[in-house]
Amino acid sequence: MRNCRRALSWPITPAMGKSRYLHFRAVAPTAPFGAGVLAGWTQTGQRPEADVVTGVSAGSLLSTYAFLGPAYDEAAREIYASITTQGVYKKRELIEVPFSSSLVKQKPLRLLMEAMMSDDVLDRVATQRRERGRRLLAASTDLDNGRVVVWDLTSIAASNRSDRRELYVDALMA
Repeated sequence: MRNCRRALSWPITPAMGKSRYLHFRAVAPTAPFGAGVLAGWTQTGQRPEADVVTGVSAGSLLSTYAFLGPAYDEAAREIYASITTQGVYKKRELIEVPFSSSLVKQKPLRLLMEAMMSDDVLDRVATQRRERGRRLLAASTDLDNGRVVVWDLTSIAASNRSDRRELYVDALMA
């Protein structure tokens, strides 16, 4: 974690004491497992609150709700209970492929994420940063240069940008 802290160039605030981290990494077929773990953890009454929550790949879709706590367990479950292959992507027509960066269109997933990541959700994420110093991060890989990109979702949510929701969803989809 020391290397992670150094690379991200933001301090873990002293008020946090010993920081707790929660990380979600999932490939699509195993992604629902994370939502189930959160719900089960909540049911035990032992679910801690993480100071830093991170997500990679399909795990980044779950990370916002994990960050916001047990009140969002049902929303986290809904992500995976309602998604079908057709709800995530549509195959491109063969003629489109040479002119595109992917074989599929992700518009259905994007529309779902835009609906789920409301201004209210982003405001709650921003409040956690402002009032408690918590962080929510997502990571993706820039396929052009192979470098990891770390998205500070709490900063995006707390920004005054008119396109903050669009940027937040871009980071989740990256």
